[in-house]
Amino acid sequence: MGAMSPAPGASSRPDGAAAGDGAPSGGGSFGSRAQRGASLARLSASTGSGFLTSRVRRLREGDAADARFHAETAEKVLELLGSMKGAAMKLGQILSFVDLDLPPEVQETYHAILAELRDAAPPVDPEAIAAVVAEEFGAPPDAVFAHWDPRPLASASIGQVHRAVLHDGTPVVTKVQYPGVAEAVESDLANAELFAPMARVFSPNLQIRPLMEEVRARLVDELDYQREAQYQQAFFERYDGHPFIRVPRSTRTTAGRGC
Repeated sequence: MGAMSPAPGASSRPDGAAAGDGAPSGGGSFGSRAQRGASLARLSASTGSGFLTSRVRRLREGDAADARFHAETAEKVLELLGSMKGAAMKLGQILSFVDLDLPPEVQETYHAILAELRDAAPPVDPEAIAAVVAEEFGAPPDAVFAHWDPRPLASASIGQVHRAVLHDGTPVVTKVQYPGVAEAVESDLANAELFAPMARVFSPNLQIRPLMEEVRARLVDELDYQREAQYQQAFFERYDGHPFIRVPRSTRTTAGRGC
């Protein structure tokens, strides 16, 4: 469990996570490799056919046809990758800020729409998150903590965070990994080539395999919450007592990598 005691005067919003509205978007299953691959294939096919249609419409409508196609495509990518989580969503987050081989106004469309994957990632059902806590600790959240807020404070690509209070009265922010997300990440990395047709719409010269390997390198560390807690504690100790830098203290637990 990545439990962090909020530093006085510090924001409780973790870097890289997005504030959720408390309305869960789905359960804890992200599908098999085949299911996730099929979803990506459908999106790629839809994107390809939409591009061809926009070419025809451009003869009648001019640049407006291109603008509509790219806006619609960005919305489709946002909806699918946001619900898939894992490496798929991480790729969408990367596309929301990197330079793309597109005209500036089109690039801005993708950046603006896909930024929601960083700023408002859809959360997972409270029941699925509670099940992770119960599996890790052998008891439901209401027993592990004196108080547990089932509404997520924030959500991201591989997990979400909740406010809680320890039995000694210490308020903490707890980080829980989505159930099945580690397997989903591996499925996405194995399906890397299925991202290629979709990615070429954003950046025709993009080499998808090196990009997915970069995603792999980042996610391997991110999936290990115990290691992250060690990093967190090291930074707390380094900056404890600093006049203006505040780093939350990491609360040690005996839970596993995902909680």
